[in-house]
Amino acid sequence: MKIPLLSIIVPVWNTSSVYLDECFRPFIENDCPEIELIVVDDGSDEKTASYLDSLHFSVSAKVLHQRNRGQNAARMCGIKQANGKYIGFLDSDDKIIWGSFIDLISQLKFKNDDIILFSGVQIDETGNSTEKYIGPVLYQYSKREYIRNCAELWIQFFRKDFLMSQGLFVPSQMYIGEDLASVLPLIIRAKKISVFDGLVYQYRQQNSSVMHSLNPIGRMSIVESFEYIINTLSPEDLNTFHEEIEWQAVNHLLFYETCAQLKFGFAGLAQVYMLRKWVKKHFPNWNKSYYLNLKKEKHSYAFNLAIKRHFFIIMFYECILKRFSLKQKERFE
Repeated sequence: MKIPLLSIIVPVWNTSSVYLDECFRPFIENDCPEIELIVVDDGSDEKTASYLDSLHFSVSAKVLHQRNRGQNAARMCGIKQANGKYIGFLDSDDKIIWGSFIDLISQLKFKNDDIILFSGVQIDETGNSTEKYIGPVLYQYSKREYIRNCAELWIQFFRKDFLMSQGLFVPSQMYIGEDLASVLPLIIRAKKISVFDGLVYQYRQQNSSVMHSLNPIGRMSIVESFEYIINTLSPEDLNTFHEEIEWQAVNHLLFYETCAQLKFGFAGLAQVYMLRKWVKKHFPNWNKSYYLNLKKEKHSYAFNLAIKRHFFIIMFYECILKRFSLKQKERFE
């Protein structure tokens, strides 16, 4: 039996059949002996499980079923079954760009890098591009730039031997920041990283996803993700890449998560102060961060509001935005 160059692992939990069809169609319509597809049903309902079992793939594929244990547990299950030289991940509501995907696979036989990085583009719920790009297409690649910008697991392929030697992924179930907690230590430990110059992945932004449906307390699992990063990395790694890890904390906790929490009004405001307390504890000089004060960096208006603690302005804006959205919804119903 020929060993595949790439194993693609797709965790599934009650994903819409429309999205599943878009996700799997390239693997149904196209044959590629270098690909192994591993679909892991993470305790979906009977309808979804039956749908997955009914699919007929042109590539080598297997569908596995397990009780609901979370996305990372599903990924771990897939990794243990993978035979490929490299391992990649595809979320079940996302899509690949087949032409670029095949071009990248054709290069894998000549590669022995620990990680191969590529770019992606965000799409909306209907599949249209939002023109928001992700990956090295946005910046001049360097390892430090990669570390301070990484957040997504699916934007790279990992050499399986390297992945297996690193302890794989976060052990607990985290809904916010689990990709970052998994991938950041891997990037720091990687000795050889290469970049594929092409758009390979289409990431679907859904307001109805699990991440967007959590309450303020549930969203605080992002702190667990950063605790995992700090506890996993060696003192040497933490010191060498201190500024990049600090920037990740500032960007994710003091900006993105702060804004997400303030959508809940005063219920989220209490969590915002907890986020700032955590950052202050672990990065006491964060306000003097190299990347925060880099002159060439042009931070958004929302970023500056969050960093400068103008929380009530953000809450007011979110309130207006919510009312506008409700009126628009009523208008079209």
